[in-house]
Amino acid sequence: MERWRSELDRPRQGRAVPDAPQLLRAGARLGDDDGDATLSVHLITGSATARRGPDSVMLAPGEIAVLEAGSAWTLEAAAESAVLLTLAWPEEKAGV
Repeated sequence: MERWRSELDRPRQGRAVPDAPQLLRAGARLGDDDGDATLSVHLITGSATARRGPDSVMLAPGEIAVLEAGSAWTLEAAAESAVLLTLAWPEEKAGV
């Protein structure tokens, strides 16, 4: 798992699909058991923990975590939070 301050620091691969900001209550959890797409999590407000396998990182507002494809991930809000999720699908799974 890598932490990035700017999406511009990372080369893009496949098809990136930005999502609308998600509002999470404290204790809310999002996740994916397959992890077929690389996920970037941009924490706008609040605090949250991103986990992939045994690795985890606590995010502060303005920080971005990149969770590489290949394993399950979870995102848990420690406080009420707003996050922007972007999925980058590999070309072979993007359906284009």
